[in-house]
Amino acid sequence: MPLRTKLVVQDPPDANCVSTNPYHSIVIKHPGYQDDNDRLLTLPAYDDPEGGFDIDTAKTICGILAGNRWDGFFTQDRNGPPVQVLKASARYYFILPDELGGRDNFYPVVPAFSEWKFPHNNLPPSWPEVVPYLPSTTKSDIITALGMRDAFRCQISACEESYEKAHIIPVKYSAWFHANDLDGFIFNSHWSGERAIDDVHNMMLLRADLHKAFDGIKFVFVPKKEIPSEPRSKTPYVLHMLSHSTELVKLYHNVQLQASEKLVPQFLLARLALSIFPMFEGFLLKPKISRKILTQEGGIYEATPGECQSYTSQAGARSCQTSPSKAGSAASSPKRRRLDDVREEGDHYISSEHQNKRARISTPYGKEITPDPACEPNTTQSNAPPTPSSQYQCDSSGQPEQTTDALPNLSDPPAPTQLDTISQSANNDEANPSPDSVNSTYTPTENPLDSEEEDRYTALRTAALAAERERSDPDGSYEKDLEWAQEEMMRKKCDPASMRRLYEICGYDVLG
Repeated sequence: MPLRTKLVVQDPPDANCVSTNPYHSIVIKHPGYQDDNDRLLTLPAYDDPEGGFDIDTAKTICGILAGNRWDGFFTQDRNGPPVQVLKASARYYFILPDELGGRDNFYPVVPAFSEWKFPHNNLPPSWPEVVPYLPSTTKSDIITALGMRDAFRCQISACEESYEKAHIIPVKYSAWFHANDLDGFIFNSHWSGERAIDDVHNMMLLRADLHKAFDGIKFVFVPKKEIPSEPRSKTPYVLHMLSHSTELVKLYHNVQLQASEKLVPQFLLARLALSIFPMFEGFLLKPKISRKILTQEGGIYEATPGECQSYTSQAGARSCQTSPSKAGSAASSPKRRRLDDVREEGDHYISSEHQNKRARISTPYGKEITPDPACEPNTTQSNAPPTPSSQYQCDSSGQPEQTTDALPNLSDPPAPTQLDTISQSANNDEANPSPDSVNSTYTPTENPLDSEEEDRYTALRTAALAAERERSDPDGSYEKDLEWAQEEMMRKKCDPASMRRLYEICGYDVLG
């Protein structure tokens, strides 16, 4: 039986058309701020073997940040002439003209994707405007519809196996999708309303590893002209890398998509925008620097450093991690991923708001509390039992320390669980209806157990608990945990890991 030789990794024949140098990048600066505070963002420059960046793509990116201004240009100094080529290892100012034909050096910027308004009827000059029409589909045959459009192969690699359907605009951004009327590009009666974002127009087939990289904001899809005189309607979409990966750059940077003419340009532009804003956060996070910003509701105003920082937290997660069903590894399980990641379960993403519910601590008082990151005591309910969130302290370095004052005495009987509290409340409601539901002479019933029966019940419960503990804990680890907990509680302060263990030993259900 003849054996085949080992495969040899070979670069594509046109790999020399791009740069794979991780240090090739360009810096875009804002002309309205001093040199130490004017960097808008840094972009990898792989469009030329010596390092370069497509100038039309750069204008689109900076135009998005400036509130859909497509009339900008680049200079190498604040008052210099426009440049036509962007080379690596260089710094450029993005300049906007003012109404009088001069230069508006202090223009506002959009602080977050949630504040960016989609430019209907005003796409960048380099973007095609033709919206393709696909026949209506139902959920049961969406893969078939995608396969027919994409020829049952990955839009990037042309692989015919291991492909998945990938959202162009993730479901996490569904509210923004509808608020900006992008559902108007869905010509499908089966996917109207909130389900419009799951339509085939907002999807493409990608190989599994490329889908993961796409969700991780490794690349976007933009139109690029090989010939400057090429008609706008004929400009193909290509893969454009936003972060370094030697292999992906060699294989796919500036590679044309398989079915460019069948994709919705408006969705690809929105995907570019949501991928760019996380790269722009450094501009907003400069300490003690106010920024002139543009929002959908507040218009143009001067934002304080604190307000700028709050917008970066609203900008969303930096990556769209895939679910364990797609990755198939323990490293991608929900417990190992950050809570602010965007997750995709089956065909749908799960937003960070849903996942953050799992990070709350269930207390025996029937409440759910979230620890206060600002180390401030919880004063919303002064007469309520103490909760862990009210016991945070700050040491001299400003780092939060947790105290053990709020933990119950370990010698006390176990506190009722939240489920017990709910069950007891339901039973009381059934046995003791409210006065309004009966009549004005309502009187509550007495506890049916007298003192002797109560003592007997307590003794039986204690004996049953001891027998169960002896059966389930023959090595006495629970008693050892109690001894360790008593020692820790004497210290009054402990690290977060020890505090978590104390919560669990005392009967708290610590989630997340």
